[in-house]
Amino acid sequence: MADTVDDLRAVLIETLELQDTPDEATFGADLLGCRPQLYSFRIIAIEGALKERFGITIDNEFGAAPFETTGSLTELFDAKRA
Repeated sequence: MADTVDDLRAVLIETLELQDTPDEATFGADLLGCRPQLYSFRIIAIEGALKERFGITIDNEFGAAPFETTGSLTELFDAKRA
């Protein structure tokens, strides 16, 4: 799981153009509500980056739930990679 979190941290920081360091994007870090950058178009950008880098598609059926925390996104990411 550590590799997954590291992979996602890199995608989030790059895609959202965050000033965070990778250590600040912890497993339990909130993503929705606390970051004004994470609006619908940013979620779409993250989905695109995950698809481009890892071939992972996040279906619309999940809604915004996977994007609530770094941990929830990591869990879905791991499930999709398996």
